[in-house]
Formats: sequence, structure tokens, C-alpha cells
Amino acid sequence: MKVAMYNVTTNVVKGGIETFCIGASEEMVRRGIDVRIVCGTDGKIPETFEKNGVKYHAFPYRRREEFPDIGSRFRKLCKRISFARNCMDFLLEEKFDIVHVHKPFEFPIMYYLRKKGNRSKIVYGANGADFFMTDRFFFKRVVDASIACSIFNGNEVKQRYGIQPGIIYNGADEKLFRPMDMSEARKSCGLKPDIPYIGTIGRLVGWKGIQVLLKAMPRILEECPETTLLIIGGGDYKFELDLLAEKLGIGDNVLFAGRIEHEKLPLWVNAMDIAMQPSVGDEGFSLTVIEAMSCGKPVIGTPSGGTPEILTDGEVGFIVPKHDDKLLAERTITLIKDRDLTAAMGKKARQRVLERFTWEKVVPGLIGVYERVLDGHTVVP
Repeated sequence: MKVAMYNVTTNVVKGGIETFCIGASEEMVRRGIDVRIVCGTDGKIPETFEKNGVKYHAFPYRRREEFPDIGSRFRKLCKRISFARNCMDFLLEEKFDIVHVHKPFEFPIMYYLRKKGNRSKIVYGANGADFFMTDRFFFKRVVDASIACSIFNGNEVKQRYGIQPGIIYNGADEKLFRPMDMSEARKSCGLKPDIPYIGTIGRLVGWKGIQVLLKAMPRILEECPETTLLIIGGGDYKFELDLLAEKLGIGDNVLFAGRIEHEKLPLWVNAMDIAMQPSVGDEGFSLTVIEAMSCGKPVIGTPSGGTPEILTDGEVGFIVPKHDDKLLAERTITLIKDRDLTAAMGKKARQRVLERFTWEKVVPGLIGVYERVLDGHTVVP
């Protein structure tokens, strides 16, 4: 079986889709499958290189900021078309059995690939709801099988395209994201050794709900005055969050750590007492939640998208309603004060990841989808 894991940003940014492409590909290569990551490069010429046994074929593309701003979806589509123009000959020449795409924006490109005579089976792996005006037209003509990253995301796909996709969860690298000595982790991160730290990881955008977490901090500080909030990630929303922290008078208890390399994130997660996921939007599947759980940390999250499929309220953490800063504060105070409960939840969180959310557990289901579609089963695995 020869598979192209096709996603322009895999070699450029780090996010849920990119982590899936890399983690799933590395596990499939370990199982003897010929997987190539077809991705973008910051350079001007195509590159071929290898990481952890996986071959990368990287092609130039134009960033979306280079296109007229008449909508983010228009820019995303144009970026992918610019990428496809540079890698189309490669896809035609290699004659992959499977081309695995991750966004509906790839559908027109796969349609063109089919028109050029390519017979690769197209697997659409949904990770959200980036639908656009004519995506249904292309879906019916190019997608051979569809999977989704959670039951919630699968329902979004079903509502859009009228089919029920298979559910393949994302995975965590349990060897990288593992429990470590908290004191050593805090020392490596330059943090104080003996105060409570709660932390959140993600892009600084409004729907991630960090503003709700900031609003919960005054109540948390009344009961646990030394608590410090770690905010890991970058984004344009930082200015508003800074202003809100100052307005609430909690600036001294909020630390913006900025973007942290993925390989160094386990240190920061291990430096936390509790991981927070206060999203007010819809998370298809929160990779940061399972990575925190894999480090043995309890997580307080919201019923955002697929998060309730990961978290069990009262067992590996707590789920609180979106925008509810009062209950968020109460649950946080409970865990800060009850170290035994925090440790017990963290231990169960790690075990849950090992049982359900590692690449070793996830990838056999993905391979099964590939095998079924190659046997002629279409759309529904």
C-alpha cells in the first residue's frame, strides 16, 4: 500500500492536523506501509527529506496573506491551489493507492487530479467544518471514504454531505508526553518551585475561551492567592487578553509564555498542576487535552465539540459549561486544594490515553479504512 498524507502545512506549522499527519505516518511506516508526507516548504524549490523513517516531499506555495482579502475561505483555497500547481506532477507520477486529504479545500484539486487520469482513492479526514459553497459538488465526485476525528465532527460531516464517516480519533505520543518530575520541569521552564500553576495551550483567538479563564482568576486567587495562570501560544488576541488581565487586577498572576516548540511542550505541561481547556467554540478533537492527560494531568474543560468524548467528568478532570467562569473557578479551587484528588485524576487520565489515544491504538483503524476503500467500499468505511 502506498499512501500520500497530503497537507500543505504539515512541515510549516504545528497543530492538530499536522500532528495527526506526522504521528499517524510514523506509526504506519513502523508497520511496513509506504507513506509519504506531501507538504509545503518555506523555500523556493521542492525538497525531499526524511524524518523518523517517513519521506517528506515538500513543494513551494503562496501564503494566504498574499491573496486578496475577500474572505478567509477564499484565501485558504487559493493557498492550496498554489501548492497543488507545484506538486500535481508528483502526484500523477507516483500513482499513490491512497491520497489522504484533511480539508474540503482540497476537493477541487483532487477533482482535477481525477480528470488527469489519476486513479488514487481519496480519503477525506475531517478535523473541523471548513466547508465552502461548492464543496458538496466535489465531495460526491472525488471522495471514496470519509473519516472524522470525533463523533461530534462526524455528525458535522453527516449533516453536510449526507454520509456517516468512520471515527478515527487523533493520537498522542505517549513517550514524548509522559509524566516527569514537576520540580525539574519547573526549573527547566524558569518557574517557581512551590506555587500552584494552571495552564492552557492553544492559539490566542477568542473562541478558545481564555477570556473566561481570566475572569475566573479573581475568584481562584481569593482561595489560592499564589496561583499563576500559564498561557502558552501566540495570536492576535493577546492584546485583548493583556488588557483584560490588567482590568481584572490579575496581571501579576498571569504569565504569557508565547509559542513553545512541540518537543518542549511536555516540560511545560508537567510544570502545571492542572491543564485547562475553556473553549467556547467547537473543538473537533482537542489534541492539547490528550497530551496533557498523557502527562498525567487532570483537565478542566468545556463540552466543546468532541471534548466530552475524551474527558469523563469527575474521573479524569471536570467538564464545566461554556462561559461559566464561576464553576470553572470552583472546580479549579477543588483540585488545587485536594492534592490527592488531583493525583488520582491525573493517573486515570494517563491510563485513559494509553488505552485509547496513542498512535499504536489509533492507526490500525485508519489502516482498516484504507484497506476497505481499496477493496471497493466507498464513502462509509
